[in-house]
Amino acid sequence: MRLFKSRCKNFVNFIGDQNNYYDIKNFQKYLKTKFRKVDILINNSSGPPMGELLDSSTSDFQLAFNRLLYTSHHLVKLITPFMINNDFGRIINITSTSVDRVIPGLG
Repeated sequence: MRLFKSRCKNFVNFIGDQNNYYDIKNFQKYLKTKFRKVDILINNSSGPPMGELLDSSTSDFQLAFNRLLYTSHHLVKLITPFMINNDFGRIINITSTSVDRVIPGLG
């Protein structure tokens, strides 16, 4: 993030609970109040907790699925109006590196 902060005039990172829709809505309100436009949205989420697949609960996977899919979907829906009004925008979705290569001990 230091690289972004050093190169971007109005860089902001907002810390909230990805599993709390109201935190996401508060992020939207914050942007409307402070910036009124968004150029880039970076969604960075994680997968299920480390451990053996058979030891993981269904709720562990449901929580990871919600972070990966639903939260990204909500953020895209909330942020794209800013990008449309600006006639510009980029969305970057980052997920676990286990999508690319096997990580031992990751269910």
